[in-house]
Amino acid sequence: MSAEDRISLARSRNATNNQLDDASAYFDLGPRRITSTGISHYMCSRNNNFSNRDQKGRIIVHDRGMEYATFGYHGGSRSITASGGNIVIEGVPGSFEQATPVRVETMDMAEGAAMFKQNNGSIKIGDGFISDFLVIDSPLGGGALKISLPVKEKPSTAIKIAHSKDNFASFQEVSDVTVSSGMARFETKENGVFVARSTDESLSVIAIAVSVTVVFILLVLVIGTAIYCRIHPSAAESVRSKFNNFKRSNKPLV
Repeated sequence: MSAEDRISLARSRNATNNQLDDASAYFDLGPRRITSTGISHYMCSRNNNFSNRDQKGRIIVHDRGMEYATFGYHGGSRSITASGGNIVIEGVPGSFEQATPVRVETMDMAEGAAMFKQNNGSIKIGDGFISDFLVIDSPLGGGALKISLPVKEKPSTAIKIAHSKDNFASFQEVSDVTVSSGMARFETKENGVFVARSTDESLSVIAIAVSVTVVFILLVLVIGTAIYCRIHPSAAESVRSKFNNFKRSNKPLV
């Protein structure tokens, strides 16, 4: 901001009185281009000059997508453009008792992953991120939202939704998620960070196949041994004798 703009803001342009008694009730600085991210604090020097009133604020500028949506008793719907496609957020009718403004941010996978790493995040759900990150900043006040999140589907993978209530630090799995036509759909009554994760189901299939094979081999050995001992009673008696000797040799001495 230029020095001229700062002086105009401080003095309400042409006011001369120290307490701005002669300043107009209206002030228009005009539009200014924001060229950097960050937080700027502002205050009204006139209204802050008295003990019974206070007028302060801040302007937050960042390069992430941020939008506001209002949901009420009859629901409401908002489509948000993100790098991975349009995220659709719908209010569940009857869940909001009054009009509730909700602030929503989106981050692409690279930015969200960087934020996750910066906050030393912990996640035990899935193998990798496969959607944009959706951040619901505002408390929902008991209301519920239906969220449709675009995901990058892969063959032989299961898709799960991870949810963080502590700013990327830790994640829990969201229940009752459905996936179809490249969209993961779920409901939430909580704010926080939401992102889709993929799980390689082929590894689970391999693990199941190995377990079944081991069980089958053990059954074959047990059944084969039983049949052999029935056909050759002397072999069975020899095995029983060796087993009894083993028990006696390992019996504790009193």
